[in-house]
Amino acid sequence: MSHDVLVLGTLCEDLFPSFPVEPRLDPGALFEIGALRARPGGCVANTGFALSELGSDTALAADVGDDALAELVIANVEQRGVDGSGIRRVPGLSTSYSVVVEGGRDRCIWHHPGANAQFDGRRIGPMRARVIHAGYPNLLDALARDDGAALVQLFDQHRAAGATTSLDLAVVDGSKQDAAVDWVGWLANVLPHTDVFGPSSDDLRSAGVEGADTGELARALVAMGAAVVMVKDSTRGITLATGSRQRLECAGAALAEHATQWADLLLWTPALQVRETSTAGAGDACVAGLLHGIAQGLGPALSLRCAAAASAARVEDGDAVPRWEALRARLDQGWQEREAVAPPGVEVVAGDRGRRGATAVTGR
Repeated sequence: MSHDVLVLGTLCEDLFPSFPVEPRLDPGALFEIGALRARPGGCVANTGFALSELGSDTALAADVGDDALAELVIANVEQRGVDGSGIRRVPGLSTSYSVVVEGGRDRCIWHHPGANAQFDGRRIGPMRARVIHAGYPNLLDALARDDGAALVQLFDQHRAAGATTSLDLAVVDGSKQDAAVDWVGWLANVLPHTDVFGPSSDDLRSAGVEGADTGELARALVAMGAAVVMVKDSTRGITLATGSRQRLECAGAALAEHATQWADLLLWTPALQVRETSTAGAGDACVAGLLHGIAQGLGPALSLRCAAAASAARVEDGDAVPRWEALRARLDQGWQEREAVAPPGVEVVAGDRGRRGATAVTGR
């Protein structure tokens, strides 16, 4: 069976304790906290669920353990109505989980890799999709080693079948084995096989990628071989850079069919104003918006707006993302944008106004 998007890689159970007051660590102290909220997390769940909610036919592939937590993860996936047939139980391993500690000022995540560490994508089976998205290779030891050789093999296999390949990164933890990987060299090896790359500016800087602003970062990653690069910069907006028409023509059918429209762009869109419930998964929802746009043929400007809208909706709701049609209607009605300064030299994709020093683009 063919899907719009297959999302593979990091899958865990996210645990959200609630805190009546700002959380802190005091030796020997006991603090009363609120109820625990649990939901599948990691790129596979966050991006996969958002894609499905936007309206793309989505499938998931990942490894979990053979413990009780695996049953919870799989049951939650089934409740969402997403094809989870690519999720494999691995005997003798534990299921990955994260404890997300959110305070008034910021958040931190305590993460256990579990079965994710040995996921390499080789046992996915006959699942096919227009877009193949892999998330968080720096949390997947088998994909991180050997300059990403296993990921290159996986991407090339799907590209040969006509798929567009996509990749997202997580913040590199310099205190553990992530630090042993030359991530700039890793990206140089993997990006020529990657058609869409959607990291955050924090992800890139933690990996050692240098650039004065998001426009410079995005252009550098296109020069390393990616066809489409979207750099997320929190409330400061989202930047999109693309390669040549010749590179887009080699980027799977979803992009090759519109290569001229997508080629040689440098776009930026501001973040959208919402009442914040939770920022967890906002970056994944942003990537889901871009991939939904690519899979559904929305074009570059509208795909970028879809990314901004999906991210904002996730922050506002804390969980689900509305269908694209509802988000499009809200954008058309004049969804308020955050004030931010666009990187130099970009074209601005905005609502009914542009930004000083840039050209306003509305897309279609």
